[in-house]
Amino acid sequence: MSKVTGKGFPLSPVTCLLFPAFCLLFSASQFFTAIPSLSASDPEPGMVQGGGWAATYGGTSNDMAYSIQETGEGGYVVAGRTKAFGAGKEDFWVLKLRNDGTVEWQKTYGGNNYDWVKSIQQTSDEGYIVAGETVSFGAGKDDIWLLKLRPDGTIDWQKTYGGDKDDWAESVQQTTDGGYIVAGGTTSFGVRWGKAWVLKLRADGTVEWQKTYGGIEQDRAKSVQQTTDGGYILAGGTCSFGTEKVDIWVLRLRPDGIVEWQKTYGGAGWDMAESIHETSDGGVYSNRQYRVLRCRGD
Repeated sequence: MSKVTGKGFPLSPVTCLLFPAFCLLFSASQFFTAIPSLSASDPEPGMVQGGGWAATYGGTSNDMAYSIQETGEGGYVVAGRTKAFGAGKEDFWVLKLRNDGTVEWQKTYGGNNYDWVKSIQQTSDEGYIVAGETVSFGAGKDDIWLLKLRPDGTIDWQKTYGGDKDDWAESVQQTTDGGYIVAGGTTSFGVRWGKAWVLKLRADGTVEWQKTYGGIEQDRAKSVQQTTDGGYILAGGTCSFGTEKVDIWVLRLRPDGIVEWQKTYGGAGWDMAESIHETSDGGVYSNRQYRVLRCRGD
């Protein structure tokens, strides 16, 4: 495997890959775009039951949230992608909400191509770690894009990770040593159909270790969490192992990323895990969904 290091963006203009035959130049000022504050919409009749609240956020085009977490002061942070706002075709969109759903602040991040957020978590310094993929920046067609944000949403640092093909992040978590664990997929390293890819990063985003997991078919990591013993639990889907087309795939990793055990779960159709958590008794539970993942030869 080629060595991968976190690549920060220089202050001078950088290049981005749009298609193999084209190269666009743009300045670092496009990395981050603040947009006017939005108010949460009024809930529609019948939307809310039991005294809660519901709200929508967005513009005149397609906007979607992929990750949400309650923050330390009782509000929420939401991460997704937007076509209505930002600098490019689609941008990262992060909204900090108060506990009643009104917008405290919101910001978009991206270049002039496609950039998609998949996961966000509040960090111990009350900032945020954001993970997704970028076509605007990096070395390949798609690269993992990680942003460390301050509490007000301004960028502390950002890095891309990947090779010359498609690489993406699905899940990020701050680890107990102040670093980060990132899970996603790669077609740059391993088989052409893609493998699960896990990166352990230091607090500054540099790579401590990285490993790929999978067989000769298509395998995906969708969620990762550090466990109480310092290891990790990883969940996703596999075409390489299991009984049928696509099965839920759960891997228990040691602190250095070595596989302690792995198991598949599923029936005759397509089964995929989207989220996994360690339980108080030391076990794990996984959010199971039915999802199509193409296997070679099907």
